[in-house]
Amino acid sequence: MENTMTGMDYKIREVARRIRELREISGFTVEEMAARTDLSVEEYIACESGSRNMSIAFLYRCVLIFGVDMGDLLEGRSPRL
Repeated sequence: MENTMTGMDYKIREVARRIRELREISGFTVEEMAARTDLSVEEYIACESGSRNMSIAFLYRCVLIFGVDMGDLLEGRSPRL
């Protein structure tokens, strides 16, 4: 079970890293993304750092904001990522 959690934590950090990179490439500030994803700045920072589990609603909003597919965001398969 411990290995599964470690693997899951790694995946969460990878998704968080993709979101941060897409935000930076898109030129959005943390504050703008927090507002666009309907989170407080503190909640958004926790998601982007990978220290908080991300809801489906948060991930879906990110997909819409960045114009990528959910699979691309979660798995990093797209050349855009």
